[in-house]
Amino acid sequence: HHAANSQDLADQFLQKQDYDSALDLLQAEEPDSHRTTIAYCLYQLGRWQEAKAAYDTILVADSLHEQAHRYLARIYSQEWNLPKAIKHTSMLATLDSLNATTYNSLGDLYVQAYPINLETIMWAGQEYCRSRAI
Repeated sequence: HHAANSQDLADQFLQKQDYDSALDLLQAEEPDSHRTTIAYCLYQLGRWQEAKAAYDTILVADSLHEQAHRYLARIYSQEWNLPKAIKHTSMLATLDSLNATTYNSLGDLYVQAYPINLETIMWAGQEYCRSRAI
């Protein structure tokens, strides 16, 4: 019963965006039963190293945990770790295949990771033709 009360109190903190208080409360309780909320608080507080570790722990227990993949994708794309951002966004696309936003994000990440545009391809094509003509 005590754990339920702490969850209610944590929810009140979260509604007020008081992530520090929610985090203190949940970490003092049984952290294992509040892993997702703790990870979310760490993310919101900009404590990304800890948030990544927390979400990674969640994924060890449940590799298809949608929220863990979503927030890891956000953190990695903000850190410009594009391969990892792509990995987690791809997983999200698999888990939630009807979500167009996820596919748009994935497309954007690929463009950022592999910035080849049409001009580059045209130039490479011309260079190739020129080298073959000699």
